Amino acid sequence: MQIPKWGHTPSMAGLRCILLFALGLAMTGGCSGRATTTVTGKVTVDTAPVEKGIIHFQAADGAGPTAEAEISDGVYTADVPPGNKKVSIQAFKKVGERHVGRHEGQMADETVQTLPKRFSDPNATELRGDITGSTTLDFALELRANEKNLPVKPAGRSK
Repeated sequence: MQIPKWGHTPSMAGLRCILLFALGLAMTGGCSGRATTTVTGKVTVDTAPVEKGIIHFQAADGAGPTAEAEISDGVYTADVPPGNKKVSIQAFKKVGERHVGRHEGQMADETVQTLPKRFSDPNATELRGDITGSTTLDFALELRANEKNLPVKPAGRSK
């Protein structure tokens, strides 16, 4: 058996093996091999679309991969592993701007998270969804009277 020297040109068979391996990785979504399905939906609070937010999916039993997506103008699209999920939603409201960075004029939105824990806390959420195949999952959240004027928590930096 002859050992190839540095700079040796690979054979066509070797190139084919590399291409087939790369194609196999692309078809399985990388090394994880986890299947996902596309979930789309709308999120409203008291009939108004959530302008900016995040929706988070985790396995109802707490085991397994999680997924999340950005909510924009009340709409989201997420790639989620199939199964029964606990869903948490955070909605952000702009309350001002703040200076960021060293240069004058670099500003970022100052936001607060506006939903109660029963929707926003992954450990306390009441929201559920069963993900099977491509799914449309809408959430029409209604605040209770005592939740409408809750103090809101700073959300940190927004994107």
